[in-house]
Amino acid sequence: RAELPLKPVAPATPVATPLRVLVDMTCERELAFLQRVLEHVGASRSSGADDAHVRLVGSTRAAETTTSALPCIVLMDATAIADDAAKSKTILRRPLRSWAIASALRAVDRGAAAMSSAAPPATKTEGASTLRGARVLVAEDNPVNQRIATRMLANLGCTVVLAANGREAVQRFQTATFDAVLMDCQMPEMDGYQATRAIREQSTQRIPVIAMTAHAMEGDDRKCFDAGMDDYLTKPVSSASLQATLVRWVGRPKPESELG
Repeated sequence: RAELPLKPVAPATPVATPLRVLVDMTCERELAFLQRVLEHVGASRSSGADDAHVRLVGSTRAAETTTSALPCIVLMDATAIADDAAKSKTILRRPLRSWAIASALRAVDRGAAAMSSAAPPATKTEGASTLRGARVLVAEDNPVNQRIATRMLANLGCTVVLAANGREAVQRFQTATFDAVLMDCQMPEMDGYQATRAIREQSTQRIPVIAMTAHAMEGDDRKCFDAGMDDYLTKPVSSASLQATLVRWVGRPKPESELG
């Protein structure tokens, strides 16, 4: 299994219609994080059920008291057991991830009744077919990591462009078109956070920026999100996690010749 070795080390696709989210939560920290995610995907909070499209609750107990017909997203602790009432709703496990909330909201926007954040990933063949032809900018200063990332992406059918530091990544982004950016967080001259902010400031098109970081401490995903990144991969990055993340953000419909 190919992996990127350890090294000292978004909006996400917006919803098609302006979603109004009825939020039933009390944790101030989670509320602040959620507010940024809603702004990130072009959604907003609703003041009541009458003008809301979806309800987001912070516990299974709150979900049990939900009587409206609104689609419901339930936030649960990682080890909590979902009861029958919760199982009929969309479940997101803590710690919260911006991409998971954004994906759940997009599922509601598409009219999906429910979506599990633990849904099985696409098979290797299916995932690779949806990534074929995608152009990926890889910002990574370690030559070994560059070679491994290039090989993994090539195996998925992606075209790879390398940048050796954050400044070079910004320059390459300005002169070419990409479907996604893999951004190492710690690089010389300009780190991944600074490079992502520069890309967001200079580009009118929102391209997914996925962090690659050896840090996996609480709050790191928030730091990535605040910089304008859409998701992150923790090193060592496996082929399977890289594929699943890219499929989630840049997967495209299969060519007609591959449809059953």
